[in-house]
Amino acid sequence: MKVRHFSAEEIRAFRLSIGLTQEAFWSPMGIHQSRASRYERGWPIPEPEMVLLNLVMCSDEAARRRYRLLRRVRECLKGT
Repeated sequence: MKVRHFSAEEIRAFRLSIGLTQEAFWSPMGIHQSRASRYERGWPIPEPEMVLLNLVMCSDEAARRRYRLLRRVRECLKGT
């Protein structure tokens, strides 16, 4: 899965376009508001968080494809 790296401006604009506070947007991903604020000001976002953002910010169909891929990876890891 190719992970798109969103800019701080893109993330903030997306969050505001759906009418969510930082806490409401980031907390389902396990990210506290203080860290979210840093990310939205341009601090580097680690790859795992960027993967979650890709799931959140992409189209429904793209999210379904990515989710299926991640589930297949999970199933493969269970077998090891």
